[in-house]
This record gives sequence, structure tokens and C-alpha cells, in this order.
Amino acid sequence: MNITNEERARIFAAYWGAEVFYEYNYDGKHQSTCSVLSVLMDNDDAKGQLLLKDLSQISDEDAIEVAKIIGCKQCGKDGISELIPHLLYVMRNGDLIKGEVMVKVIDYLRSNSYNLGFGKYSAQDLIDAGIVKPLTPINHE
Repeated sequence: MNITNEERARIFAAYWGAEVFYEYNYDGKHQSTCSVLSVLMDNDDAKGQLLLKDLSQISDEDAIEVAKIIGCKQCGKDGISELIPHLLYVMRNGDLIKGEVMVKVIDYLRSNSYNLGFGKYSAQDLIDAGIVKPLTPINHE
């Protein structure tokens, strides 16, 4: 998949606030994280990847906030396990919510580092193109 530099910049801008993993080679190979702004600046040596979570990893708190945005009147921790699959369904079938509400949901989730894809590119497309480095959940067992 060939994503132009202009498209790449738009994708990074859409995920403003997300951390970026990058490797650079000034005096040897190094790895670090930085802000999206640093990657959007002209730096040919930086190979940044957005650090984003899969939507299936949505936290209870974020699921509750999304539920409130779409109009859930009584959103709380009770019943959150039943709420999350419904929210994932609604997110994947966006025609079920009004446009302005969907924009708020997308803005909220992107600002909290969830990989929703961008434009014609799916979440998996962004991973395959090397633009997104998936964040994996920490196992607390």
C-alpha cells in the first residue's frame, strides 16, 4: 500500500495528542517516543509510527464516555461488559448514529489513542503501511 507523505501528515494530524514511536539514526540507531508535532515537522531521519490501541481494547471509562456521547442516559460501571459490544457494533456501523454525534465519538476515541483508521484506510491498513504500531494491553495476571 502506498500512502503519500501528504496523506501520512493528515493521518498523524487526525491523531493529535497520540504518542509516536520513532527510530532515528544520527549517531547510531535509537528508539524513543515523542509527540505528533515532532513527526509532522520536516525530519527525513525520523520514521514515526502512531502508538494506538485497537478499539476492542476500549477501557470501561472510555466506553462510558462514548455511551454518554451517543445518548445513553444511565451510563455507569454496572453492565459495562454488555455495553462494550454494543458500542463496538455502533462504531463499525456508523450509519446508526447522527453525523455530528459520530464526529464527536471519533474525535473522542482518536484523542484517546484508539486506532479507527482514516478516510479510505482501515485500522489494519494503517498497521500494514507501518503508520501505526499497535499498543498491546498489559497483562496484569
